[in-house]
Amino acid sequence: MSAVVVVTNPDPARGMLSSLQVGLNAALVGGASVVVFTPVDTPLAGSEAVTAILAATGDWIVPVHDGHPGHPVAVSARASEALVQADPTTGSARDVLAAFDRVEVPVSDPGVCKNINTPADVAAHSGFGEPK
Repeated sequence: MSAVVVVTNPDPARGMLSSLQVGLNAALVGGASVVVFTPVDTPLAGSEAVTAILAATGDWIVPVHDGHPGHPVAVSARASEALVQADPTTGSARDVLAAFDRVEVPVSDPGVCKNINTPADVAAHSGFGEPK
């Protein structure tokens, strides 16, 4: 079993990419050859999707459900290094990853495309009550 390493972005005002960079850098320092990540608003993918993207080969691997790309994604160490080196104030992870071939992996899990952005979304997907 691998250890969990918690990292904190010392300057989150630099943008969302800067937070991803902190995590990717820690993974690279730890020797990761592949990193799987997802935005905080797409937490519903199951193990089938993660297993499918980890079984694929490429620098940028994306699960696709019913023709729609989703999350989590897997990136190689090479793509991770490009993300870490990018200017976090001028672009997004998608902008950086556009330089790499995107490998799409079909999955049956609709959770890869579900976003949780509002309290109603939380209620609809969590069983914690009715959407308000």
